[in-house]
Amino acid sequence: MPTRSETMKVSATVVASVALVAITVAVLGMYLPSLLWAAVLAIAVWPIYGKLEERRKTSVWRKIVAPMIATTLVALVIATPIAIAALVFGRETQSLLQWAAIARHDGLPTPAILTHIPFVGNYIAEWWTANLASPDAATSLLGRIGPAQLLGWTRSFGVELLRRFLEFLVTLLTLFFLFRDGDSIYRRAVTLGRRIFGLRSTRVLSNILAAIHGTIDGLVLVGLAEGAVIGLGYWIAGVPHALTFAVVTGIIAAIPMGAPIVFCAAALLLLFQNRALAALFLLLFSFVVVIITDHIVRPIVIGSAARVPFVLILIGILGGLASLGLIGLFVGPALMAVLMTLWRDYTDFEEDEENTLV
Repeated sequence: MPTRSETMKVSATVVASVALVAITVAVLGMYLPSLLWAAVLAIAVWPIYGKLEERRKTSVWRKIVAPMIATTLVALVIATPIAIAALVFGRETQSLLQWAAIARHDGLPTPAILTHIPFVGNYIAEWWTANLASPDAATSLLGRIGPAQLLGWTRSFGVELLRRFLEFLVTLLTLFFLFRDGDSIYRRAVTLGRRIFGLRSTRVLSNILAAIHGTIDGLVLVGLAEGAVIGLGYWIAGVPHALTFAVVTGIIAAIPMGAPIVFCAAALLLLFQNRALAALFLLLFSFVVVIITDHIVRPIVIGSAARVPFVLILIGILGGLASLGLIGLFVGPALMAVLMTLWRDYTDFEEDEENTLV
């Protein structure tokens, strides 16, 4: 039986460890999401990185060359779509300024199709007539959209872009060291977990990794596939800038039920062009795709990988997104996997104990 002195030492160690972790989190502050992103990316890419690492057995390859190649490829995969989106945004900004100038000079006639939209069509048509139909009304509404206002937006965007770029560099730097020392970190995490929580910690850690892999497959990969299929609908319906809409849909579709925000906007654009049948086709086609992916494909992909009911995964995704931002899409399901593992362990133990007593 431990003495009082030993108990006090253990208690002091626990308190000091908790305090150290809290201080570390406070010091990291704004860079904590970057570290979490690096961990998620390392877990996601690790199966591929393992094959790259095994190509050569030299220490230089495993400690420098392979981690550098993997980190560079991840950076390109992330940065390339962002650069393309920035170019598209710059090109579309000029079109927005031209559209605003035409509206202020001539006004924008109310599309006749608006009055045929069920329930809300008349309200939208009235708002359009009051705010965009005449040059004076359009000038009052759009008067602030011009080169000066655009310059102000650009400056604010530039400051935010610089901050995000620094966070991205921290993520890549951390990712490099995770690739280099990932095996050692994993073994030490397993050892630490067993010393603190016992053998149960190994199963918890495995379920965390499975939850992150399943979430990446179910959100990112399925979302990109969903964007590609709906992009085909954009092309068939004749949506302007169909490729841009498809890329944005693929990104937003990572959030469950996020894709309707984009394709409903595309359908409204078709309605404003008096192409009601094309808009109706796009809505029906896209909603069928969303129903299949969000209610059939995603539950199978995420639930089977994480061994967690999809409703809990969905709660974890939405709750994590609300509290932590985009990184919460992956942290939330991981927490649900931990809770589900503990629930199963404790309830299975109670069932076994009851059966033994009987």
